[in-house]
Amino acid sequence: MRVLLDALDDQAALAEVLESFRAGRAGVEANMSTVAHLMRPPGDPFHERLVATYPQLRRFLPRLIGALDLEGIASARPVLRPAMPLATGSPASPAPPAGRPVRSPWG
Repeated sequence: MRVLLDALDDQAALAEVLESFRAGRAGVEANMSTVAHLMRPPGDPFHERLVATYPQLRRFLPRLIGALDLEGIASARPVLRPAMPLATGSPASPAPPAGRPVRSPWG
């Protein structure tokens, strides 16, 4: 889309971009079909089902996290760090920075 926006003021560039879109139309339509297939329908009670299954998840999630070798790029490590106490069963690491309060998974 950035290419299209950049080409709006240049007729020759715009024609070239539009032609490339026409050539790749089948792929774009296939991708749109995939997205439509994966989307939840309006009114899907996904959140309610997720909240209802929390007690089941709470029982096996620490073992699942412990069985996985979670890694990430340097900027993602702060996101993964809170999961490590869940995997080891140890108490949570130092308190998170000020902001929204965080509930302990142990009660």
